[in-house]
Order: sequence, then structure tokens, then C-alpha cells
Amino acid sequence: IIAGTCRRQQQESAAAAALEFLQDIRKPLYDWSLSLKLVPHGGFSIHANGEWDVRATYTIVSVAKLLNILTPELQEGVVEFVKTCQTYEGGFGGEPASAEAHGGYTYCAVATLELLGALGECNLPALRTWLCQRQTSFEGGFNGRCNKLVDGCYSFWQGAALAIVSQYFGKGELLCNVKMLQRYILLCAQDLNGGLRDKPSKPRDFYHSCYNLSGLSISQHYGSLEYGHASKSKVAKTDPCYNIRVERVEAIQRHFSSSMVIEEANDQESK
Repeated sequence: IIAGTCRRQQQESAAAAALEFLQDIRKPLYDWSLSLKLVPHGGFSIHANGEWDVRATYTIVSVAKLLNILTPELQEGVVEFVKTCQTYEGGFGGEPASAEAHGGYTYCAVATLELLGALGECNLPALRTWLCQRQTSFEGGFNGRCNKLVDGCYSFWQGAALAIVSQYFGKGELLCNVKMLQRYILLCAQDLNGGLRDKPSKPRDFYHSCYNLSGLSISQHYGSLEYGHASKSKVAKTDPCYNIRVERVEAIQRHFSSSMVIEEANDQESK
């Protein structure tokens, strides 16, 4: 973020400083993350003595994966915890035995399972059906729950989860109507004065601008560009598990792949 506001030379120094900072906090970040782990549930809490759900679990797993601190101890029980959050509908709730599946929780659960190589352990046919049913037939966008109104932010939450599931099934395209989704984002969610929104009549805001554009990226690169200008409407490709540009995910993982994993560092310190 800091580097993006600087000139090229400043960008390089800011990026180097950011990497150095991340390197310095890997160990304390790992220790703090481990302190939030709930035994024997396997999930994580948002903060000390805070609520615990799949949001916190996804956040810790995704960050740990990027920084190469995802040890067996940190991920112990996580898959089982996430699996218990899948509801009878097929989607995921925030906690075990949740009454209702929700798009945001479902994304966190699906991305977590994918990052841990365990997506196939949940009820995938039910999940796929629930995700596909979230696309509204008239507007073309996604809703977050059954019988709810369309909302532009779910272009990412449901769209990215569908991208992960589609890839698992070996599909070359998203399991949804890509053209209708892109039309909703560009025509209904886009404000004429700039920015994007939940739906027409709603105000534009940064949150919906982010996740509409994120969903547009998913639909274009894990589907295809089927609506909008061939170049002006095209956005960069992001990784559906992180919502970060693909080349930047590769760069950070490459950087920290050479860093000693936390368990090895602890062993050396004890010696």
C-alpha cells in the first residue's frame, strides 16, 4: 500500500522495508496466532477472549500460508472445525452447527480448505449447488443467503468460492452465468460518478468498490470477458484464495519460501 503511493525508487525501498518488517514479525505473529487457537475445537478467535468463527480461521491460515509459518501445530484440527460449519443447505455458517449458510462465511471456509488441500473433504456437490443457486436469475448478481436481495459485494464472496470449486472439478470456466454477472457489476453496481455500490439506489463506498472489482476479476479470468469494453473493462487477475494479484502472491511466497519455518527456528533456539 505504501509503495503504491511512491515513485519507482521509493516503491522499491518501501517494498524492501515492508518485506523486512514482515520478516521481523513472523515469529511474534506466529506466537500470537497460536495463542488464539481454540482447543479442542481447532478454530481461532478474532482476538483474545473474542468470538471465534471461520473468518478468524481463514485470516490466520491465509496469512500463515503466505509467510511460510503454517506449521502442523497451527493447522491442527482446522479442517475438522471448518467441516462442522457446513450447513444442511450446502454452504457454510460462521460456527459449527450454524443455522444458516452465508456467502462471506462460505468463502472463508472454502478458501481455508483449499489452502490446506482439503476441499474434497466437505460435501462438494451440496456446496456447488448452493453457490450456483445464489446467482439471481433477473439481476445476474449474487445474493449472500437464501431468499435475500442481490448485493454487488457477493460478486467476489460467492464468485471466488465458485472459482475455487470450479477448479476443483476441473472446469475451465465458472459454474455461473458470467455474462449476467459482469453486466450486473458494470451496469447496476457501477456509479456514474465513480466507485461501485451494493445495488442501484445505494450509495457507492470503498467496500463495495473493492469487492465488485474483485468479483469482476474472478469472472474475467476464471471465466472470460463477456460483457464490457475489451480493454477498458479488463482488470488484473487475482488469486481467489487471497484476493491479491497472482504475480504478487507468487512473489511473496517465493520470498518467504527460503525463510526458516517457525518450528525449525524454535528447534535451533533450544539447541
